[in-house]
Amino acid sequence: RGWERAEFATMRLWWLVLLASDVAGQLGQWEVVSKQAGNREPDHPSVRYSHTATQVGDRMVITHGYYYGHDGSGPQWLADTWAFDVSTQQWEALIRPDSSVARPHGRMSHTAIMSDGLLILYGGDDGGHRDNTQKGYRSSFMSDIWTINVTNRQWENGWQERHPATSPPPRAHHTSVLLHGNTVMAVFGGIHLDDLWLYYLAENRWVEVEQSKGGNPGGLPGKRHGHAAVADSSDSGFYVFGGFRFADDTVSEIDESGPLSDLWHVDIITGTWTHLLVAHPKEGRTYASLVLHNNFLILFAGANCHGSCVCYGDLWEYPVDGSTAAAWKERRVFREPTTRYKQTAVLHNDHLYTFGGESYKPYMYHNSVSRIFLGDAPTESTTAAMAKLAVAGLGIAAVAFAVVNHLRAQRRGVFKAR
Repeated sequence: RGWERAEFATMRLWWLVLLASDVAGQLGQWEVVSKQAGNREPDHPSVRYSHTATQVGDRMVITHGYYYGHDGSGPQWLADTWAFDVSTQQWEALIRPDSSVARPHGRMSHTAIMSDGLLILYGGDDGGHRDNTQKGYRSSFMSDIWTINVTNRQWENGWQERHPATSPPPRAHHTSVLLHGNTVMAVFGGIHLDDLWLYYLAENRWVEVEQSKGGNPGGLPGKRHGHAAVADSSDSGFYVFGGFRFADDTVSEIDESGPLSDLWHVDIITGTWTHLLVAHPKEGRTYASLVLHNNFLILFAGANCHGSCVCYGDLWEYPVDGSTAAAWKERRVFREPTTRYKQTAVLHNDHLYTFGGESYKPYMYHNSVSRIFLGDAPTESTTAAMAKLAVAGLGIAAVAFAVVNHLRAQRRGVFKAR
C-alpha cells in the first residue's frame, strides 16, 4: 500500500506539471532570436536607442540611433545601417560605421519608412555634435530627407539626399507612417509641434494638412512628442497613441501635460481627427511601439517619464473593428522581456520583432532581437494567468513534499524492520 500511495502521488505530480505546462503554452512566449552582443562585433550592430526599424520582405532594416559609451568613449551618434534576416536570424551590414559612402550624419529620434525597398529617412536630432565649439548636448533638429535602396545590393551606392522646394519645420521625436499605396509619408508632431504634413515620394513634394477636430469634444491631439503611430487598414489614415506634452505646450484647461495615454485616429484625406480613448489603464507612456495586427492595435513597452522613468515590457491590444465597447486589454505573456523604451518593433508573419532600446532596471542598452507570436491569443490579464501558474506551482510543491515525506517514512520502516 505504501508503494501504491507513492505511485499515486507521483501521478498527481506529473498531472500538475502537465497542467502548468498547458497554462504556460496558452500564454504568449517571447523568444530571443539574436543575442545581446558587444559593440565591436563585425557581424552585429552596436547597442542603440532612438533608432528606426522598417521591414522589407524577410528583413528588418535598422539605421542610425544613439548610445552613451560608459567605457569612456562618450556620446555615440550612429550613422550605420543593418539588416536582420528573420528567416536565417543573421545580421548583414549594409552601411558600416566606418563606411565612406554618402549618408545622413549620425542622429537619433528621426523617422524612417520603407516603400518597396526604398528606405526614406526624415529629420531627427544630432545633439549639435557636428559643432566643434559646442560642449555637451544641445538639441539640434533637422528637416532633411534621405533615401537608400536596400534591395539587390544597391545600398552599396550609399544614400541620396533629396531637396524638395519647401520643407516642414525641423523636428525630432515625431512619427512617420506610409500611406496611399506606398506613395505618401505622413509626418505628425515632434517636440513643441502639432502639425501634420504629407510627403509625396514620387513628386518630392511636401504639403501641410489642415487639421479638423470634427465633432470631437476633445478637440485635436495637440503638441506632443515620443508618441507612437501606425497606419490604419484603409491606407488613408493612421492612429496615434500617447507621448509626452510639456506644460508650456498646453492650449486649454483640458489639455494634459506630462506622459499621455490618449488614443487618436486621423483621416489624411479630410484632415479630421477622432478621439477614440481618453486614457490607457496603466498611465501614460512615451516611446512605445505600436503595430496593427488582425484589426487590433498592439502596444509594446515604453516608459512613464516625469522626472524619473518607469519602463514597461508589457503587451496590450485595442480592437479597431468598430466595436462600441473597445478598450485596452493586456495580452497574456508567459515571461516579459526586460522593460525598456525607445526600442523599435516590426510585424512579420504574425510575429512581433523588437530590437534595441534603453532600460532603467537594470540600466542597460540593448542590441538583441526578440520576437513573440501574436496569432489569435486570448486576452487575459498577466496577473490572472500567473495566478493559474502559481496555483499549479503550489500543487506541484505540495505533492512533491508529500512524496518525499512518504518515501522517508518507508525508509524509516525498512530500518526498523532490520
